[in-house]
Amino acid sequence: RGLPPGRYELRATRADGPPGSATVVVREGAFADPGALAFGPGGGLRGLVTGPDGRPLPAAVLDLYRQIDDLPQGLQAAVAGTRERLVVADRDGRIHVPWLREGDWFAHERTTQPLRRVQQLPIERFRVDAGVTTEVAPTIGR
Repeated sequence: RGLPPGRYELRATRADGPPGSATVVVREGAFADPGALAFGPGGGLRGLVTGPDGRPLPAAVLDLYRQIDDLPQGLQAAVAGTRERLVVADRDGRIHVPWLREGDWFAHERTTQPLRRVQQLPIERFRVDAGVTTEVAPTIGR
């Protein structure tokens, strides 16, 4: 209500799901119904973060990066990605992300030590496919 006549792109995002969009045409004096939003393909991620001793690591922090594929081959490195999500493990060391974009990903793992010391850790690579929840088992401090 109150929009001038025209064509509008409606976009919606939420923390636990894919972005969605719809095109809406508003006519003079008429109600515009956007109908259903079209959401992009994606899947979930879950797993258990453990330490080198195999025990779960509560409150472990993972930065999730989506792999960039269109770089020259010589530049395909662990850092060739876009950080899209920060995930914190629960008190049992478990992580759960209901939705990530389809594609190749990697996790940069960190853990905050008692004296606020942050340890940079190796990278875990994984693939997210549409409609599938990917299982990962990153080990911190290998």
